[in-house]
Amino acid sequence: MSTDRHASRYVVISADMHCGASMLGYKPYLEKRYHEEFDAWAAAYSNPWGEFDDANDDIRIGLSSFDSPVNWESSKRAQYVEGEGIAGEVLFPNTTPPFYPSGMGSPPPADPPEDRRDYELRFAGIRAHNRWVADFCRELPGRRLGLAQVFLSDLDDTLAEIRRAREDGLAGVLLPADVMDQVQHLHYPRYDAVWSLCSELDMPVGQHGFVGSEGLSEESGPAGLTIGLLGAAAFAGRSITSFIMSGVFDRFPTLKYFETEGGVAFYSLHARKLDAFVELSQVRNTIAWMISRDTCERLKMRPSEYLKTNCYFGTFLTESDLSPGVVSPLNRIMWGADFPHHEGTWPWTVKALRRNFAGFAENDVRQVLAGTAAECFGFDLDKLQAVADRIGPTVEEVAKPLGPDELPRYPDETICTTFVDIDPSMGMYQDREDPDTVLASR
Repeated sequence: MSTDRHASRYVVISADMHCGASMLGYKPYLEKRYHEEFDAWAAAYSNPWGEFDDANDDIRIGLSSFDSPVNWESSKRAQYVEGEGIAGEVLFPNTTPPFYPSGMGSPPPADPPEDRRDYELRFAGIRAHNRWVADFCRELPGRRLGLAQVFLSDLDDTLAEIRRAREDGLAGVLLPADVMDQVQHLHYPRYDAVWSLCSELDMPVGQHGFVGSEGLSEESGPAGLTIGLLGAAAFAGRSITSFIMSGVFDRFPTLKYFETEGGVAFYSLHARKLDAFVELSQVRNTIAWMISRDTCERLKMRPSEYLKTNCYFGTFLTESDLSPGVVSPLNRIMWGADFPHHEGTWPWTVKALRRNFAGFAENDVRQVLAGTAAECFGFDLDKLQAVADRIGPTVEEVAKPLGPDELPRYPDETICTTFVDIDPSMGMYQDREDPDTVLASR
């Protein structure tokens, strides 16, 4: 795949977009044997997140955005997306699939299934989403690429659904996230069957940033979600550690792994910490030497090098993420809008691009805005260029630095969160200069 690097407009692929059917819209995609139970579940489902937003808004905070019609109304969504200059979308789930507990969308992850029957129902629910999103992508072929949700509880089910999803046109596999009641042990050798199949089918596997807390409940108390949010960074590094340190990338060198909305700088720093641990494992009588020297000696490369051969990172980017030496080369970094969440870049996407990329070489901007996502997920850049020639931001406007007086602000005059240097993996300001100063210096 290639693109015209002399075109006047950029191809923009958002590697972090969210969609899903309405609650009742999933029913036609669910096996008929579950319809009666679906009706009972839908009648009892409640949405506690709706209080955070006006029900008449199309763009809402992440946890309540699943009730917005731009998730499933194709033409309405296309108007919003094209208005932001976005030609291609990687589609993560956003609405509640059948049989999930009240209060938890997809994402964020729900508590694990309680028993085999609960697993069966929830797996039927995410299969319904996978079928729906494949149809949704076919409404704009080549511009939307969907991801298949899976559980890892039953490998036969998992492998069968990955094969079916690939045949149905889905482009990657979204792994279940860690939650406090169930972490995913991705380093277990039995999962090699999954990595082998995904390598064979050229389906990247990965995760989306998440809050690994329990659902809202009396038992978790009022601080439950806050504790989960503050612990997100601990969970975030666990998956990539499992892939690297267990040798998955050595056994399956063509396997692609992606992380979105977790912060590029975060993973780069985490990999350097793994490098230091591997070095320490060579020092006699250290804990690392006693416990991990055999594991570390089996690695074919330094941990940080796997970021450059097997891993892809997004999404909406901070100044830290694009600093020299964070992740090199740039063909590991993807940009994303996080639509339809209002903590994303809508309706200021072009301003967000100016904030990120003014002063960058044109070829580098093309790589981050489209080339990396195309390499990871399989977009055809030539076809998308034809779309971008109509709707994409121009090279000239993206090159214009964003002045302090242009920063989007909320009604109370605070800066839009998208334009503040935030560590997405922690939901907190980074320990650096005052955000206003950082933004004014871009």
